[in-house]
This record gives sequence, structure tokens and C-alpha cells, in this order.
Amino acid sequence: MKAVRVNAFGEVDQLELVELPEPEPQAGQVRIRVEAAGLNYADVMQRKGAYPGGPQPPFISGFEVSGVVDAVGNDATLPVGTRVMAMTGVGAQAERVCVNAAACIPFPESMSFVEAAAFPVQYLTAYHALITLGRAAAGETVLIHAAAGGVGTAAIQIAKVLGLRVAGTASSARGVPTRRAGGNEKTPRSRVAPRGETEPGSREASRRNYFLSAFLSPSSFLLLVSFLAGSPAAGAGSAALAIVQDVGSRTARATKTTRTSFM
Repeated sequence: MKAVRVNAFGEVDQLELVELPEPEPQAGQVRIRVEAAGLNYADVMQRKGAYPGGPQPPFISGFEVSGVVDAVGNDATLPVGTRVMAMTGVGAQAERVCVNAAACIPFPESMSFVEAAAFPVQYLTAYHALITLGRAAAGETVLIHAAAGGVGTAAIQIAKVLGLRVAGTASSARGVPTRRAGGNEKTPRSRVAPRGETEPGSREASRRNYFLSAFLSPSSFLLLVSFLAGSPAAGAGSAALAIVQDVGSRTARATKTTRTSFM
């Protein structure tokens, strides 16, 4: 089979299209004939060697996949021919990949393989942040930074289904489509601040603090995802967290979320 292999940490010149033997599913696993594979920021971080706990080269890249089950191991619960999406961690960017059957999600014919391959990382990350960590409840307000991205778009849609009041921030007009994607009520536009402008006391930080303090209320909570290094030490993220504390929101929930790596 063909696969994309990361030969060493670095840039795209470390990627190689190689021929490898097809893997055989072990007990509890299924083998997926890959139709589409996602490409995420986490894949880039793994390739660069900057992903916490990531694989060591050489490895086959790819966090998420969609395809058709074409072989099963002992005790696997999915029949051959099932259309599935799955999170693999590694190995998705290949013609075949074996995963635990419990990690597979069947999906309907109305969903394309491309759509399914882009679903697991974004939507499970957003769901984990909002439901598992945020414990969101109908009637609350959520302010989603980077709302124009994959996780942000998913978070908007999930939040609306939950009955939350949703606002999102984006650094450019690219965020405008999030209104259509999730029906969020506010998507303020702001420029990307140069390094240092989001330090406490700066004009940029003050401007953002004004927006946050005006919008957030005691029934609000803050959703911050994708801080790979842990809790944000400076910048808009830490400023936003300070405002959440000031307005009496559930700070423990926000703090727990910002200290968790999702991607």
C-alpha cells in the first residue's frame, strides 16, 4: 500500500510517499480501506516534533480517517463493508489503517467520505471542551475565540444545539461565514495584534478587555482550546481569563479547560 511517512522531524521535505505491506487487524481491530484522511494542525506539530507525547520518526502521519471496513480481527464488532470515520492518532494518511473497532463511528450515505474525514478531530475536540470540561447548560453564554477555524465552527454548532448564547471572535473577515455555519449572534472583527501588544496594560489588551467585560456576565463561561503548551501565560487568552474572573463567571471551569491539551 501507499502511505505518507515522516522520516525525521522537520518541514515538508521530511515527508515521503512510500510502499508498505498492508497491516493486518489484531483482536478487537478493524482494517479501514481509506477513502479520505484529515490534515490537522496536530499533524503539522507532530511532523515538526512539537506535539507533546507525539510519535518518533519514522511514522505514518494522519490523525483522522474515513473509509470502508475491509477486514476484521477477532472479537471486532463491525462487519466488513461498514462506512466509518475514526481517530487514529497516527497512520491515517495511508491506503489502509487498522484501528480499534470501538474508535470507529459509522456514518450515513448522506455524508461524504471527505466530510467524514474532517469530522472526528474538530467535533470531538469541541464536544469535549463544551460538554466534558465546560459542562455547558442551556441559557449560558459562550465566547469562542478563533471561531472561524475547524474547532471553532464545530463549537458554535454544538453550542447552538445545546441552547447556549454564542459569540465568536475572529482576526479577519474570514470569520463572517461562521454566522451561516452556526447562527452565532456576534462575531466581532479585530486585527491580529503584533507581538507584545497583548501584554497586560497595552492598548490592544485594554481594547479586548473592554469588549470582554461588556459582553460576559455571571452566566458566561470561556471556551479556549488548542493551547498545546498548557495554560496561556500571556496575550489575549490570559487577558480573557482575567475578565472572566472579574465578572464572576465559573472560573474553575474556564481554568480547567485552558490547561488541557485537546489536539
